[in-house]
Parts: sequence; structure tokens; C-alpha cells
Amino acid sequence: MKFDCNRLISEGILETETRNGLRTPHSESMEGLRRLRQQAHERGDECLAMLLGGIELYVSVGREWQLLETMRQFAHDAEDMVRNTPSASELRRLYEASGPEA
Repeated sequence: MKFDCNRLISEGILETETRNGLRTPHSESMEGLRRLRQQAHERGDECLAMLLGGIELYVSVGREWQLLETMRQFAHDAEDMVRNTPSASELRRLYEASGPEA
């Protein structure tokens, strides 16, 4: 059986929210998933509890993966900006060469 997180989202089982351009499961949905897993565990349904724990892990890792991808993309995009930025010593030299203006 293949697990499809997007299907859970599209069917409304996991509500999503968008933060900083990332579509992530809503924190209340995650809390509901934790409660459901705990209830399954308390009534002795270890298979369901383990399955729900796996879903929670899958969704959490997916959120972290999205964050890492966003950070990687930003680092790639910012590389030219950083590369062409003068160093502190270059800025000091430029300032001293032009002299302070009153």
C-alpha cells in the first residue's frame, strides 16, 4: 500500500496552510493526528498507532525537506549578491579615498 500525503490533504484529512511560500499541514491537523495516534495506542490498536506515527513522521520529514529546498534555493539565488558585495576593507578603502564630506 502506497501512502499519498497529497491525497490526505486533498481529501481534507490534513488541512494545510501556506507560510513563506511553503504549503504545510496546519498545526491543528498535526495535533489531531497525534491525538488520534495516542487514542489508538490507548485502546490497544498498535498497528493503527504505528501507521499513524508513520504518517506523522512522513509529514514532518516532508515539511523539513521543503524547508531545506527553500534554503538551498535561496543560497543559490543569493550567491551572486554575496559574491559581488565589497568586503569591509574595500568599503573602508573607498570611503577613505573619497574623503569625508561635510
